[in-house]
Parts: sequence; structure tokens; C-alpha cells
Amino acid sequence: AVLKERRAVGDGEASSKDFGSPICGCCQLTPTCAWSFLGWSARMGDTLSAAGVTNFWAPWALFVVARILALLIGYIPHLIGGIPTFSVDAMQGVVCAYWRQQLRSRLGMPPAGAAQIFCDWLLYTWAPWCVTLQEAEEVDRASGNEVLCMCSVRPRSEPLVGAPRAVMD
Repeated sequence: AVLKERRAVGDGEASSKDFGSPICGCCQLTPTCAWSFLGWSARMGDTLSAAGVTNFWAPWALFVVARILALLIGYIPHLIGGIPTFSVDAMQGVVCAYWRQQLRSRLGMPPAGAAQIFCDWLLYTWAPWCVTLQEAEEVDRASGNEVLCMCSVRPRSEPLVGAPRAVMD
């Protein structure tokens, strides 16, 4: 199982920056990109459980509950099409934005302000696969892992820190 092979991500040292990966930097890591788009709730579960934010199944359960709730809301007569899906996606975005704040804390990033939390909510509501990819890249980099597929993890080939610039006597 992937979760047993991963190196842990602990509470990081304080960082002065937010996520280093761009929100739309999708095509750099093909397996991560594929999982973030095709199975974002599974990839999010792997990322958040590796960081110690929540368990693997929580994002998947949130997605399933949201789809069932959208179906039930859709049975309300005279609703405009799309309202059930948008309303549950917006509620799902609130939970995911909360998890993102927890992830920031685990990675040693500064806490987000209200404007950034709102942006996180918007991104989770409209493009959860992009946010999932960004978080996956950050956690994989912090843990020194590279996810090849959901069943295979290996240590990254590049070092986490660069070569020394000079040798001090």
C-alpha cells in the first residue's frame, strides 16, 4: 500500500512563503497530474493522509456524500439546473479549504488570511483537481517521495537540498 511506503511529513519549520508549486503547473509530473484529474479525491486522500491532516478515505467520503446530496437536492421541484451541483460543491469547498489550512500548518507555511482562504474556497469549488495537484507536489517534495501510481511510491531521485556552493575551512 502507498501509505505504508511513504516517508512521513511532520510539522515543518516556519516558512515565509505559501505553496511553491504553481496552481496550474499540471504537466510537470505526469502520474501526479493524471491522478489529480482522474481521481482527485483519491489523490487528495493520499496527500492529506501522508501529511497527517486527515485519513485517506475522508476526501472520498466527502465527494460521495456531496454527490448524493446533489441528487437529493435535484428532486426539489422548480430548481434551476446546476443549482444542486453548485451548492454542494460550494459546501465541499469549505471543508477542503479547511483541510488546506491544516496542510499549510503541517508544512510550516504561514497561516492564510481571509482573502487567501476565500481564494482556496473558490479554487476547490471550481477546480479541485488543480488544487489537489499543487498540494500533492508540495507534500511529495516535503516527504522526499514520488508517487508513480496510486500503488507505487519511490524516493525522489533529486536531492531535497542542493549541492554545497563552497567549502568553509
